Amino acid sequence: MIKKNIATLTLPLTNNYGGILQAFALQETLLQLGHETMLINIKSPTHSNLKKRLEHMKQRVRNIIKNTPVFEPDFTSESDKTYINRHVQQFIDKYIATTKEVSPYFKFDDLNQYKFESFVVGSDQVWRPDYSFYLANYFFEFLENVPAVKKLSYAASFGVENWKLTEDETSKCKQLIKSFDAVSVREVAAASLCEKHLATNATMVLDPTLLVPKETYCELVEKASLDKPKGNLFCYILDRSEENEAFEKDVAKSLNAQAFGVMPRKDLKNLAQHNVEEFVFPPIEEWLNGFIHADFVITDSFHGTVFAILFNKPFLSIGNTKRGLSRFSSLLDNFKLNERLILEPKKFEVQKLTDEINWEYVNNRLVQERERSLAFLSDNV
Repeated sequence: MIKKNIATLTLPLTNNYGGILQAFALQETLLQLGHETMLINIKSPTHSNLKKRLEHMKQRVRNIIKNTPVFEPDFTSESDKTYINRHVQQFIDKYIATTKEVSPYFKFDDLNQYKFESFVVGSDQVWRPDYSFYLANYFFEFLENVPAVKKLSYAASFGVENWKLTEDETSKCKQLIKSFDAVSVREVAAASLCEKHLATNATMVLDPTLLVPKETYCELVEKASLDKPKGNLFCYILDRSEENEAFEKDVAKSLNAQAFGVMPRKDLKNLAQHNVEEFVFPPIEEWLNGFIHADFVITDSFHGTVFAILFNKPFLSIGNTKRGLSRFSSLLDNFKLNERLILEPKKFEVQKLTDEINWEYVNNRLVQERERSLAFLSDNV
């Protein structure tokens, strides 16, 4: 195999544990395949508070018309963001090689110094317009008219089942994807969307985090020298609600378990000098440590579900239609774990907590899917 210099492209790395670990895992996999690789370091644009308020108003209008997500404006200062994200940034600096910072509208000339021979876009929801600052670059617009480089997607995701691109975006991306050497996606729904709207066949592959053996993640935790968590029911919930909190308590009571989590406060509008420590994101290794030592996992996160499967932990995943269910359904269907997805926690029958998971089947399936996904990556970079 010829050693190549490969660039990877994903959403900007902030404090999303799953997003960071999939970037780490893809880079680790490419290194194990014998290549050199760096992540294109896209800097999230900063906006004035007025512009943030106007964007919030636009989101609310789009929500009424198209039922798109509405995100609360984040008025946190850049200095506060740096402080509360410092542990996460330390992980990125230590384990993920990146280029210099570039804007979301970067051009090929901004990267010319690195002499990249191949470009891989993915994984995560890179093709979801709500999350991508400049969608066309995630379809390699910056490589138009650049000869002699390979272009492929690995486990790219639209995040949702329905087509969200505008007519102009669809036309542009349909043209751009024609120049890809290979296209792979993370969900069955994504493959269907590619075929229907982009006239492109796509291969479904594993999320990059599943390409890396669990021992690699355990080594990260061992290097961090962390104590065992004070609990055995790991709750990783992104969307806190009274219903979800009540569900956690019911499960803890039924399992006679002690619930614990690692996430900081999310109500950033209440951040102040006297309580800033309550908003600090713990190290990513501490998050991984939660899965390693848990006896049971409750999560509403795609990557939370991934790591419960990887570490063979009994789990329940709370589905959120607004965030998109296709990621969950494809993942769970692939491992015959559909019954672990809970759409209405209030109606969950607690006696099902003792249902066994066929981990032998899951692990054998993972080996098969890992081999197939690695072959796709190896053959096309």
